Amino acid sequence: MVTLTIFTPTYNRAYILPESYKTLKQQSNKDFLWLIIDDGSTDNTEELVRKWISEGVINIEYIKTPNCGKPSATNLSIEKCKSPLWVCLDSDDHFGIDAVDVILDDFNQIKEDNSYGGIVGNMFTEEGEVFDRQRLPSKIKCIRDIDIRYKYGIYSNLIHVFRTDILKQYRYPIIPNEKFIGESYLYEKMNVQYYIERKPIYFAKYREDGLTAGYLKLHVNNPIGYKILKEQVMIQPKPILHRYKGAIMYIAACKLCENKGIIINSPRKLLTLAAYPLGLIAYYKKYYKLVKKKKTE
Repeated sequence: MVTLTIFTPTYNRAYILPESYKTLKQQSNKDFLWLIIDDGSTDNTEELVRKWISEGVINIEYIKTPNCGKPSATNLSIEKCKSPLWVCLDSDDHFGIDAVDVILDDFNQIKEDNSYGGIVGNMFTEEGEVFDRQRLPSKIKCIRDIDIRYKYGIYSNLIHVFRTDILKQYRYPIIPNEKFIGESYLYEKMNVQYYIERKPIYFAKYREDGLTAGYLKLHVNNPIGYKILKEQVMIQPKPILHRYKGAIMYIAACKLCENKGIIINSPRKLLTLAAYPLGLIAYYKKYYKLVKKKKTE
């Protein structure tokens, strides 16, 4: 059994997956399994991965599923994971060549302490810069996800390495006819303490065909998932200003869902009532034109 499962969800990314494979082949520590879940690709992804499996350079498990979206693929990866650690490596990103070594060294420092749910670190650009220049605080060695956002104001994407026994207690909700919900849903629900890794081990860049491109359109196409995410924001033990902002966007999400009873069905009714006017403004400012365009397509 390996110590680390590296999960990669992919959909029609055969043109970019070789970059991830190249850096995984170069890892100084091969104590990992690359779990690729192909979310219904129609390109030559399967042929490519079968070739890599036959090379036998690294351990690879390949699973092809119907196109159901990243949350579904993530849930399946959690179910399949048998190693003590799990990490997601998106198909358009790659690890530094010593990433596995660094992760396992960090794990050896915390594995006897059950107060740690895993390891967290900054993502870096290919030029070696911290994404969005939002570096994790340097004076502490551990942090909770809720403090990352609401105490230190860091909203940049981060690498999360989870202890599998904790991760297996959680899943993304699967919503009929929807394929997306923000990753923060799972992280904030877990609300565990992480050991902070300082070294640049994860390198990423946003692509035009990535999920982060066209974020507002994702909300329009997956409104129930967006509403669930904002409901969670309102009930988490966060500063009132952040819960109020969550209520504003919950109202906008309810409008996207064409829900009635926005206030009566809210998990925080008074907060939602106070946010209602701004919620309507947010809906019409951010989403109305996109909704109108979708209905005419």
